[in-house]
Amino acid sequence: MEELRLNVPVIKEEDIYIAHSGETQVDVSRDPMRMIYDRSEPFYIPGNQTVIAVPFVGDAEFFRIQPQTYTLSPPRAEIGKGELLLTYVRTDQNAEAIKGEYQRTVNSIKDYLRSLSESAAQFNNQLEGLARSQLKARKDRLLADAGMTAALGLPMKKTRRRADYLRRSGCQAHPEDRSDQGRKVRSNRSPPSPARITRRSSAS
Repeated sequence: MEELRLNVPVIKEEDIYIAHSGETQVDVSRDPMRMIYDRSEPFYIPGNQTVIAVPFVGDAEFFRIQPQTYTLSPPRAEIGKGELLLTYVRTDQNAEAIKGEYQRTVNSIKDYLRSLSESAAQFNNQLEGLARSQLKARKDRLLADAGMTAALGLPMKKTRRRADYLRRSGCQAHPEDRSDQGRKVRSNRSPPSPARITRRSSAS
């Protein structure tokens, strides 16, 4: 029963950590606040990249499901093994900006999971009743089938497995060899003739 339950992920906020932090090249060609004459090509400047890992427990497939309650700007993250990866690239060293952004993203993810949990709880609460009704329906169907077969008043076909085995192996059961303990099988094949040995007499 447990393997059928919906296991919505739970964020482990106390285990959030920085998975990576380092220098990178940032394309600022689309930044309207910068004086760039040719915006048809990338324009790179030095920046930094920070990757924050958000561990969770539960079924990761739920991160791909849109809940009943959602926003037009859903949170985005890379789904890793047992954790979400949030990547932030900046051209300054504003740690407070990164902190505020990742906290908003985590809160948004938690809101999505909360909505999914409410839907999953309804299913999980009904799961036992659904399973019982399905098992009862199958039991009633099997009993009805058995009753129909018995009502026909005809014997069931006996198995021919032993007869088929004897036919394939080229053996047959001998009447004299049958006993209450079972049947002995005698092969139709004749035993091989013993090799004849010719002894050569020594010359006198």
